[in-house]
Amino acid sequence: MARYATYPSASPTPLTRKWLFRALILSLLVHLAFFGFAYWKKLERFSFTSEERLVLPQFVVKQTTIDPKLLDQPEETRMTMAASKPAAIAVPMEVPEPKEIQLSPTVADVPSPILADSPKPKPINLEELVKTNDISAGSDDKKTGDIAAAILKESIPAKNQRTVQVPVKRGGDGVGGSEGIPGRATLDDALARTGPLATGENVALRGGALFDYDSADLRRDALDEMQKLGELIRRNPRAVFRIEGHTDAIGSRDYNLVLSQRRADEMKAWLVANLGIDPSRIETVGFGPDKLIVPADRSIEEQQPNRRVEIVIKTNRAK
Repeated sequence: MARYATYPSASPTPLTRKWLFRALILSLLVHLAFFGFAYWKKLERFSFTSEERLVLPQFVVKQTTIDPKLLDQPEETRMTMAASKPAAIAVPMEVPEPKEIQLSPTVADVPSPILADSPKPKPINLEELVKTNDISAGSDDKKTGDIAAAILKESIPAKNQRTVQVPVKRGGDGVGGSEGIPGRATLDDALARTGPLATGENVALRGGALFDYDSADLRRDALDEMQKLGELIRRNPRAVFRIEGHTDAIGSRDYNLVLSQRRADEMKAWLVANLGIDPSRIETVGFGPDKLIVPADRSIEEQQPNRRVEIVIKTNRAK
């Protein structure tokens, strides 16, 4: 029978590993002890309290220099010197003596009278007087219009009532101008024709006849023009109309585009609400200053034709 050498079943544990395991256990115990100490130990200066505490008063002492000679003197002498008061200083009183002053008025000699001749009355200029009266009347009309506009603004409108602007004489937008636009037909011209309007024809109205300057509210005296426009739409029942708003070149383009669109929308809304026009027969568009008739470098008065509303016959189907 063969004989075999016997070996231990496991190799011995290294000494370093044993000490490392013991060190870990010891470190864990030390940390647990420190945690318990820190948890149960209460520090007075770090604890929160709601009690008010008095702060120790602080004293500020200024250094004073004392003459050493005074310390050598007896105490009675030092007390006497401290209690003594300085002698009063006599101030001489000077009283000013009054002096008599005599003033005599001096008048320069006038060699000649101020008015050599008496003023002569001037003849009355009747033209200037009439012009002054017109200016005063225009100012009174403006004040009356402003008061009426304020009253209408504060009043409560009825249901489905369209807002119209009280006419005020302001100028700048062709106010009161009923004459037509150069190169465009007027509403009266269109109504005087017989037969339906052709596609592409247009009718122009001055902006001042419909709106005040820089406003999108219809004027009260624009209702006649709106009635004529409604009659023109009724006479062409198979036509589709496009209301185009135009402005001058004064101001920014974006602002004028919005203003022209608001004016076209206001006219459509009035026709639908007051005359019962089918809204599908009316289209609106605002061109602003994009289609000028008068160049943009002209004055505000000269650009009146630019401030207009054009009614274009978009389609007119035959019966």
